[in-house]
Amino acid sequence: MQPWPDLAKRLELDNRGLEPPEPMARILAALKDLPEDTYLLAHNDREPMFLYPKLKALGYEYHAEVQPDDSCLIAIRKPLRNGDPR
Repeated sequence: MQPWPDLAKRLELDNRGLEPPEPMARILAALKDLPEDTYLLAHNDREPMFLYPKLKALGYEYHAEVQPDDSCLIAIRKPLRNGDPR
């Protein structure tokens, strides 16, 4: 998954097999130190419905795709500043 072609770098987190709320905690912790030219790609056992409102409140952009095995890939990037993520 490459939702933002302008961001070539990505940090991957495999959260499969972890019990809630650890996947969400790991994602939020990783976002704090995420470089501006990088997006986070997390792989969770399920769609993180409780994460979406937090991301929205923090101003992050995200794109999620549920996989055939019901796991979910979530790509997240830093908030845009004046339409430019850098």
